[in-house]
Amino acid sequence: IFSIKTGNTRVYSNTGLTSGYGWIYDSDEVTVNQVTNAYLKVTYPIGSGKTKTGYVYANAFLTKTSGWASYISRAQITTYKRPGGSSYGYISKNDKVYILGTSGNYTQVKYPVSNGYKYAFIKTSDYNSYIKPSDNKNVPTGGCHDLSDGWYMIISGNSDDRVLDINNWNRNNGGNLETYTKNNTTNQRFYLHYLNNGYYSIRVLHSGKYIHIQDENNKTSNVHQWEGYNHNNAQWALKSAGNGYYYLQCRGNGSYLDNRNGSTSLGNNVITYPGNGSNAQKWKFVSTSDGSDERRSLQDGWYEIQCGNNTSYVWDINGGSSNNGANLEIYPRHGGDNQRFYLKYLNNGYYAIMSASSNKYMHKQNAGHTDNIVQWAGYSTSAIQTQWAISSAGNGYYYIRAKAGNYADNSGGTVKNSNNIITYYKNGTDAQKWRIVSANGRSAYQPSNGQSTSNVLVSQSEIDNAAKNYGIGSSTNAYKALLSINTKYYSRLSANKSGTLVFLFEGVGNDSSANRRMNAMCVVVKNGKIVYLNRNSSTIPDYPFKPSKNGGTAMPTMKSGIYGFTTKNHQSKYAALNITGASVVRFNSASSFYSSTSSAINVHRRSSDNISAPGNSWVNSAGCQLIGRSGAAASSEYARFIQAVGIVPAGSRGDAKYKTAVTGKIIIDRTYAYSYLSAIGYSGAAINAIG
Repeated sequence: IFSIKTGNTRVYSNTGLTSGYGWIYDSDEVTVNQVTNAYLKVTYPIGSGKTKTGYVYANAFLTKTSGWASYISRAQITTYKRPGGSSYGYISKNDKVYILGTSGNYTQVKYPVSNGYKYAFIKTSDYNSYIKPSDNKNVPTGGCHDLSDGWYMIISGNSDDRVLDINNWNRNNGGNLETYTKNNTTNQRFYLHYLNNGYYSIRVLHSGKYIHIQDENNKTSNVHQWEGYNHNNAQWALKSAGNGYYYLQCRGNGSYLDNRNGSTSLGNNVITYPGNGSNAQKWKFVSTSDGSDERRSLQDGWYEIQCGNNTSYVWDINGGSSNNGANLEIYPRHGGDNQRFYLKYLNNGYYAIMSASSNKYMHKQNAGHTDNIVQWAGYSTSAIQTQWAISSAGNGYYYIRAKAGNYADNSGGTVKNSNNIITYYKNGTDAQKWRIVSANGRSAYQPSNGQSTSNVLVSQSEIDNAAKNYGIGSSTNAYKALLSINTKYYSRLSANKSGTLVFLFEGVGNDSSANRRMNAMCVVVKNGKIVYLNRNSSTIPDYPFKPSKNGGTAMPTMKSGIYGFTTKNHQSKYAALNITGASVVRFNSASSFYSSTSSAINVHRRSSDNISAPGNSWVNSAGCQLIGRSGAAASSEYARFIQAVGIVPAGSRGDAKYKTAVTGKIIIDRTYAYSYLSAIGYSGAAINAIG
């Protein structure tokens, strides 16, 4: 096997991957001795015919380490060392092939050779044409294994605001499946588990039961939850419907999951029905295992939690009680222990929140959508009532969502002594926004003293040196954005620590003028080092609300989030990055927009610094991300960017075509861009939509 990316790969002497041991070069072929989700144990050459054995990050060599399916090759297929790399051999016709995952236009496989197996890549077009299921009796025609095991929200093809939902949080066998308003509640979250036979089971979070059809003897059947999945009526084939949507075909009766009559009414029944290709049978899966609200947003520590309606009112345990069941409320700030809370990250996307006055934890009282929040002894990673996701609400505020369902809410938005804090549907009001500030005078964004370098993407000294070199003051939002590389993104990107990470922080650039759109800071991190920074970039289209500037097609704006990228030549002209799985909001006007996807969103240079420059008759950016000022000189900001990413040699011009294939992650963050986006013309609803 060869590393996925070109460049050297760090080897470690221990399974914790903390003690450096040597390097594997991109031309080295290594032998895999052990595979885990985190690391591989490998034997690699060190010269003079000698080898060493050590440990490497799994994602340096494998696109996926679990859930492989067995297939049969229907033709001889050329294999490659890495995506876009040189040929490695071939798969013979009728070979049994194991499918791992995709990288750009390539699919990684494990296939037999004379002395064992090889890992390699094949073109995805060859996979689609010549790799077939090994057992056609068990695998439905067109069934795929596109989605990894994990938690998902399942959105109806009829409306982005209608999702699968178990009626009224019913926990019993027979609880009915319906579509309802998207509320991010536990009865709207489902665990997909691939059964290695072409089918998935679908488990409901709040009840632990599985999605079943009621009558497998009829093509048209009601759908509900029931215990177990070892029945044909609880197994579902995933089939692509295009544009990021899928059909779900039940193994039991061969019919498709169907939003009855395509209705968008609340509580509309979900059935199975013979396939007809309608939007009512199309479903989009949005991961909540690694969702925008499930990440490490703040360091562990003591905090005061201020109310978005009035920041002089804060979270408060009623009367400073130490009893189980004491109520959470808002009260004017006085600094007592019953207004101080310890946030403890649980390494699963959620926090436990403990009161200083009682050492007891915030607990969602019941399973409904409107519930009290009380304190209770202890917390558990298996108890969803005591776990809380913390995500940005923009402008320095946060949403606090119960894993058991819905958002911490200052009841009625009323500002008065002892007003109750409850959980309620997400509505984006100030009553659900909370400012979380350090209770010991230290900024909530500042990593704790003595933070381990093994628990960060870049060291604090690396951040401070970058801030010094680029004139970024320690009290600015730009500096807070740099700190968030660790505090906000470490838990989500730790597996990519040795790879290439491109951060785009909108709202902290040098130029916020409406006709220039250059108010983002770009930071490139490679192998734990900040190798590039500029503050003349953008994540905003030059004409965000003008379809006429995009050939009449609604203008896309990328949503905040984490995406993959692969190398590409922009319009076949010059080196750029293509964002894979781009999630966008398309605007027909400032007030008319909808969620969508796009395969054409790139990271590229700007052709002009001023979008209203005379003679500039074409749009500079139709949804793409722009890096640096224009110009083709080798010293220009974009030229330095593509050199830093490693897709062109040092000294190349900004109009050079890429020489090296690179993959990595791009992170779009608009935490500090609320005022800037408002000035451009994005409404509050639109800002929430794009993150």
